[in-house]
Amino acid sequence: MRIRITKEHGGHRLICKRRNGTYTQNAVGASLPYHDLAHYVVERELHLEQGFFGLINEGYTIAQLGGAAIIRTLPPVALAAEVLARTTCRD
Repeated sequence: MRIRITKEHGGHRLICKRRNGTYTQNAVGASLPYHDLAHYVVERELHLEQGFFGLINEGYTIAQLGGAAIIRTLPPVALAAEVLARTTCRD
């Protein structure tokens, strides 16, 4: 997957292009790029294939992964990736 973060209007945009050519994108806050980068590092180094970026690659959108109803249905490794990314990234 190709991950791109661009600066825009006092915030940032996260754009993820999946291996199958589809993509998802969403505006993220000014401090969130650091959190997203922490997700990338944690998930890659610990081989957490069902973390944030793994779920995006499976077809979830960035917006879906921010919704409480979807979050409750995610696999436990997704929660572990979130906790690790939050503790790794001190904005």
